Amino acid sequence: MEEEQKHTCITCQFLCDRQSRSGYRDKDIYYQYIHSGNRKKALIGEEWAPNNLACFWGVFEKGIPGSDRKQIENDAINRDRRDECFWQLYNHNMTFEAAKILKEIELADRQAQKDRDLTKADLKLNEGRLQTMQENLAITRRQLRLSYIGLWIVGITSLAQVVFKLVEWKLFR
Repeated sequence: MEEEQKHTCITCQFLCDRQSRSGYRDKDIYYQYIHSGNRKKALIGEEWAPNNLACFWGVFEKGIPGSDRKQIENDAINRDRRDECFWQLYNHNMTFEAAKILKEIELADRQAQKDRDLTKADLKLNEGRLQTMQENLAITRRQLRLSYIGLWIVGITSLAQVVFKLVEWKLFR
């Protein structure tokens, strides 16, 4: 059986070199790709990381003052971020924008699947409730039939008593 891909930053499309045209705090920020060669260097332990290693989605940035460069580089290579971010398998032919669109579609599909699963669970619950209601209705119908038969018996008995009284009245008159 094939081992599942580890969700590390080094294998993620969104690992990038965060650049600013005029200083760290400037709004004019752009992102450069970390190409396959640098990613391969990282996996064999060679120097590979740019000065402003970052995540396109903003999960982390190495260029932040006070951040531990080596720890961030080590996390980027080794830390499995499966449930922590928007990991997308690296494809050297894909742009950040295309990967972002694919990830948004995947997230929407995942949410739609959760919604479908909840709907199925609700339907199953309601199916159980419907079955209980149908069983109760069947019991009620049986009770009504028995009541109806009982009424017929009472009616016939009453009619028989009336007829008997009339016959008795005619005979003794």
